[in-house]
Amino acid sequence: MNKETQKQPPKAKPEFRSSWWANLSFIPNLKSDGPDMLRAESSLETLFVLKLLIDPQVKYVTTACTSKYIERLKRRYTDDVEYTLAGPTLYCTEVKQSSELEKQEIKDKLAIVADELNTEQCCFEIKTEHDICPRDSTANILRFFRHYHNYFPKDELVEVEKVTEQLSANNGVALLLLIDSLRDAGISYQAQKVWFLLAHKRLHVSDESKFINSNTLVWSSSCSK
Repeated sequence: MNKETQKQPPKAKPEFRSSWWANLSFIPNLKSDGPDMLRAESSLETLFVLKLLIDPQVKYVTTACTSKYIERLKRRYTDDVEYTLAGPTLYCTEVKQSSELEKQEIKDKLAIVADELNTEQCCFEIKTEHDICPRDSTANILRFFRHYHNYFPKDELVEVEKVTEQLSANNGVALLLLIDSLRDAGISYQAQKVWFLLAHKRLHVSDESKFINSNTLVWSSSCSK
């Protein structure tokens, strides 16, 4: 290395763009009769699947979607996620970063797909980050899912039911105060039980799109806001 080279300041490394859209994930399969794990091909898709899995209105979810032949494209198309609610309609979902939808060729392609797939039995939809995880709801989704799988022995299940009793006479209580009151009542693993009930939609907050913290007001299903 010559002296001129040594004097040159080091070049900055190119900006590292950590694409949270591009992480392969495997999620426990809770709502389909397919493989034990659901494969999601991006972090955004993972968040969408997690959101579906903890939604009690969703009855079936799969990422092993069957390809469909699109006549006007003269080729097959495979959606990212499919799910059903209580009715017979199959929701076929394309998960896309919003910036990708600004590209005309993608907009044109998805418009054709929607036109051919939408029927009485099938609903084609596009979900972006604005639909799936607006503002701070990303963290909430991940926390919900982590606690969704909590396992409590039979004797602790009785304690789980007691959590909602602490709220029966209230219009809402701050999360930390609820946990403190459960501790005073002798309930074990208070925070885990509260988050378990939040994940299973038996306890509620006013806006899940905002980060849930110690001051967030929590209601039970039987309480009015």
